[in-house]
Amino acid sequence: SNNESLEWLSTWADELAKFEYDRILNLSFSPFSSFLTHFLSHSRTKVRGYTRSEDGYLSIPDDPSAYFYAQVGVGKSNRAHLTEIFASIAEVELVEEDWQLADYQRSPEARDRVFNQFGIPTKDEFIVLHIAASDLRKTLNWEQWAVVITKLFERWKGSVILVGGVEDRLFADRIQAHCSSSNLFSLVGKVQLSDLLSCLSFSSLVVGGDSVLMQMASLAQVECFCLSFPIVNFWETGPLEPGSRVLILNHHQPVECSQIAEEIGRQLHGLSPLLPMAIASGETPVHFFVENYFPEDDFQWAFIQALYMRESYPVPPNELIFLGFRRLRELSDLALSQIATLNKEGLRALAVDILAQIDIMIAKIRQMVPELEPLVSWFETEKLRIGPGSLDDLASRTRQIFESLKMVANLYLEDEINNNQNQGEMDGSKDLVS
Repeated sequence: SNNESLEWLSTWADELAKFEYDRILNLSFSPFSSFLTHFLSHSRTKVRGYTRSEDGYLSIPDDPSAYFYAQVGVGKSNRAHLTEIFASIAEVELVEEDWQLADYQRSPEARDRVFNQFGIPTKDEFIVLHIAASDLRKTLNWEQWAVVITKLFERWKGSVILVGGVEDRLFADRIQAHCSSSNLFSLVGKVQLSDLLSCLSFSSLVVGGDSVLMQMASLAQVECFCLSFPIVNFWETGPLEPGSRVLILNHHQPVECSQIAEEIGRQLHGLSPLLPMAIASGETPVHFFVENYFPEDDFQWAFIQALYMRESYPVPPNELIFLGFRRLRELSDLALSQIATLNKEGLRALAVDILAQIDIMIAKIRQMVPELEPLVSWFETEKLRIGPGSLDDLASRTRQIFESLKMVANLYLEDEINNNQNQGEMDGSKDLVS
């Protein structure tokens, strides 16, 4: 029952709290985990990742987690891989050894044990194909996979091993019935994830949607062919093994299974892709190279790098962006003037109302000028991070955020500001002469 579950959860959390943790790393970014982190924390606990303020609102204590909140996710312009962001939150520097399995996890004996159990040839070349994903919109349906596999067998003579969870067995059965090939095998729902690592280590390629198997393949140091749909951001979650390819698919266009099979075959034969692909380069923090594929997103990503990584601010590609900066500067000036009146009893209520309206107007700028979405998200996240405090403290921290916002706007409007100042000097000299 719900009451029993809540009682068990409370007992479990109470037992954890007795450890009085000195440090908590929360990498799940879920609402529940933030409440749990707050519950387990005490005055000396160093927290990284989401937690809660004393008033129950979300608290983001560290800058990398604030970056995650503001810039990461589908529809955002972040291109840093999640592993890099998680490492920053955990305050660790990843090295090459972090991407390698232990010897026992990639031993041929472990692979042969699994293959022999299910009658899979141990000497043949094979690929591993993940037929499912955490969300069915991240992958092909069983009929499409069946066509891809059938077309692939026309180009390549190895074996295909299907993998997935117990819940995917029906899909696997349908694929096998449709393909009816002696080179098609299924481990779907039959082995543990740990057993798959040795299989991945000896495969020629790992194929599937953007899912956990892509990350496991990176640990096994095997190239991947990843299908990426709009529901995911391949920059953040794609396979990391250098040479891996990501085919970026669009829900608005039909999936050409024959083209997918051809591209898989070309990768297996060491040939260059015919379709536009994101290629894993092994660089950091951006692990993929995409030639002339998303030029409209280049400004947003360069702008994010300037905001967070001390890179140079990019040149705006259109005049509308300058209009957005002008509006942000005007709103910042208005906000700063209102913050200055917060200590005046008679003006405080009006100032608070005006500041609330300013926040709404700044949020609307992301609709008017989508290129400024990273800056608006940064602003909103920093406002959220202020947390509870005295009026003077809240006013001071809010002032700093608006001053920073205005500073960024002024960087882009510097020529305009200088021209206005020069015009003012000329007008002043005329007044003096007259």
